[in-house]
Amino acid sequence: MNYANNSNNKLIFVLNAFNQETNIPKKHRVREFPFEIKRGSTEEEVLEISFPAGYAIEAMPSTTEIDNEFGYYKIEFLNKESNLIICKRKYILKQGFYEKEKYESFRKFKETISRTDNSKIILNKL
Repeated sequence: MNYANNSNNKLIFVLNAFNQETNIPKKHRVREFPFEIKRGSTEEEVLEISFPAGYAIEAMPSTTEIDNEFGYYKIEFLNKESNLIICKRKYILKQGFYEKEKYESFRKFKETISRTDNSKIILNKL
């Protein structure tokens, strides 16, 4: 299966293609009630992504780390060898009961994780 788009001698693809946060809570103009995260969870993974010889990294996402009352998230991309990228991701969602005023902060936490999980890399053909 091919996960990269080939455009003008460049390969563009999502580094974390298999375990992305897609559950972003809806926006509410006026939140009336508190909310609850009924089940906390922990996800931790390390992915090795190799790419073909003859390509070099043109652009790669930087490390992102978030630590707040809702959980913890860190994703980092390491270029260990000339054609190997390591993607390390850790995501902890904390169980809890939260006041309605914190809903937008929670929504932004999840939205940031989703956006970061969808980060792309660009490889340029040499």
